[in-house]
Amino acid sequence: MKKQPELRTLSSQTCSILFSILMSVVSATSAADPALPCPARCECRGETLDGVGPVYSVNCADNGLSTVPDLAMLRGTGPSYGTGDQDAGTSVAGIDDKIQLRLDKNQIGSIDRSQFISGLGIFKLDISRNKGLTEISEDAFENLSPTLERLSLEALKLTFNRPLSMVSRLSNLRLLSISHNNRRGYVPGAVEHVTVRLFEGPIKRSLQILKMSHCGLRSLSEASLEGLSALEELDLSNNWFTQVPDAVKSLPGLKTLSLFHCYIMKLADFSFIGLTQLTSLHLSANRLAEIEPFAFTGPEGSLEDLRMGRCHLTNVPTDALKVLRKLTYLDLSENRFTEAGPGAFKGSYCLTELLISAAGMTFSDDAFSDQSECIVSLTMKQMGLTSIPREAISKLTSLRRLSLDNNQIESLPADAFSGISASSIRLTGNPLTAIEDHAFRGLSSGLDINLSHTKISGIEFLLGYAEDAIGSVNLDYAGLVCRCSMRDALNATLLANIYGSCLSGTRQVMLSSRELPQIVEDACVQESKRNTGSQAQPMIEMWLTVALSFIGFSSL
Repeated sequence: MKKQPELRTLSSQTCSILFSILMSVVSATSAADPALPCPARCECRGETLDGVGPVYSVNCADNGLSTVPDLAMLRGTGPSYGTGDQDAGTSVAGIDDKIQLRLDKNQIGSIDRSQFISGLGIFKLDISRNKGLTEISEDAFENLSPTLERLSLEALKLTFNRPLSMVSRLSNLRLLSISHNNRRGYVPGAVEHVTVRLFEGPIKRSLQILKMSHCGLRSLSEASLEGLSALEELDLSNNWFTQVPDAVKSLPGLKTLSLFHCYIMKLADFSFIGLTQLTSLHLSANRLAEIEPFAFTGPEGSLEDLRMGRCHLTNVPTDALKVLRKLTYLDLSENRFTEAGPGAFKGSYCLTELLISAAGMTFSDDAFSDQSECIVSLTMKQMGLTSIPREAISKLTSLRRLSLDNNQIESLPADAFSGISASSIRLTGNPLTAIEDHAFRGLSSGLDINLSHTKISGIEFLLGYAEDAIGSVNLDYAGLVCRCSMRDALNATLLANIYGSCLSGTRQVMLSSRELPQIVEDACVQESKRNTGSQAQPMIEMWLTVALSFIGFSSL
C-alpha cells in the first residue's frame, strides 16, 4: 500500500511522455516539410483528397502576394513528368503526386503564360478572390493544359459579355468555378442577360462541372453554354432568374442542375425538355406560385432527386409529379400547403424518402396510400404538430425512419405510434415534457429514439419494454436530473446505447459514465432519508402533543 502513490506518479509520468511523443508525431505529419521543394512564402505538405488520393499541396493563399511566386522548383514533380532523372530536372525526390496550388485571397495584379511554366504537373489551381487582378491573358493557363483538371476563378470581376478565352485551351479541365463574378454594380461591364457563347475551344469537350452561382444573372440564352457536350453538373444557384434559363436546354448530358434561391415564380410546361439524363434537380427557396402539368417533361424517365423546399407552394403538385417514373427523393418541406388529401402522391414513381411540411397542414388518412409500400423515410418537421398524425403514417408499411423534429408535441400518450412500423423516431426540438408508459409500444425492435433538445427530465419511460426493444436513446440537452427513479430504467436498458447527461447538483454527468450508477444510488439514499424524515415528522409531533398534554394534566 505504501508504494501506491509512487505507482500513480509513474503512471502519470508515462502518460505525459506518451502524450508528448504523440503530439510530436502529429506536429511532424501536419507541418510543412522543409526538405520538400516549396515556393517562397508558401506552405507545402502531402495530403489526401477524397476521390483523388495523395496530392502535394502548395498553399500560397492569403499571403499578401502581388505576383505569382516562382514555381520552377515544382517543375517535373507531377505524375506525368516524374519518371526521369532528377539531374535532368524531370523529377523531384519525395513528390510523385498530383499538385494542388492555392493562390487565392492575395493581391495578384495580372496573370500570364510566363508565370505557369510547362511541366508543373498542377491538377488543381485556385486563383479566386484576388481583388487587384485586372488581367488574365488568353494563354495564361495554356502550359497547364496537360494536367489541369480543376480551376477556380471566383470573385475576380470577370464579365460575361464576351467569351472566357482564358480557359478555352484547357483540354483536360473537368471542373470550373466562376461564381461571384459579373455582378452588376460591383463589376464594370457586367451583364444580367447573357447572349454570347461563353466557351470555345477544347474545353467544350472536357468540362464536366460548371459553377456559376451569385453572378447576378437574369437570363442565359441557349447559345451561352452551347457546345458543352460533356457537362454533367451545373450550379446556377443564387441568381435572379424568374424562369428556368434557356441555356439548360442545350445541355443534353446534364445530370445535376441547381437553381436554388433564384426567384423562379413559375415552372412552365417543357421547362426541362431535352434533359433526358437529368437525375438531380434543386429548386428549393424559389417562389413557385405555379407548376404547369408538363413542367417536368424531358427528365420524366431519369429524375430521381427533386428538391422544392421553401418554394411558397400552396398545393402538392400532383399532376406535374406523376410522370416522374424514377423519382425516389422528394423534398416539399416548409411550404404553404393547407392539406394533403387522398391521392396527393399518386403517380408512376415510388418514393423512398419524402420531406413535407407546412405550418398548420393536415393530412387525410389516405394521403400517403399511393406510396404505402415505397416510403422508407418520412420527415415532417417545423409544422406545429401537437400530436402524431398516426392514421396517415400507419399506411406506410415500409417506413423505417420517422422525423418529427421541431414541432409542438408536449406529451406522448400510451401507444402514440400504434400501427407505425418505423425503427427510428426523431422528436428533436419538441417541447416534450411527458412520455407515458408504453408510448413506443408496437414499433420495431432495436428502436432508435432521438429526444435531444426536449424537456424530458427523467428516463422512466424506458421501462416496460422487451430487452431488445430499445437500441439507442439520444437525450442530449434534454434537461435530465440524476435521481433515484433512473435506477430501474438504467438496469432495464443494459443492451441499449443511451446518450446525453443528467444534472447532479451543479455537475453534468454523462449517461455513459461509470460513475452514474453510484451517483444514482447516492440519490436514492438521500431521497430515502428525506422520505423517512418527512414520514417521522407527523409521529414526532403527535408524541410531543401527547407529552405536553400529559404534563399539563399532571400539573393539575
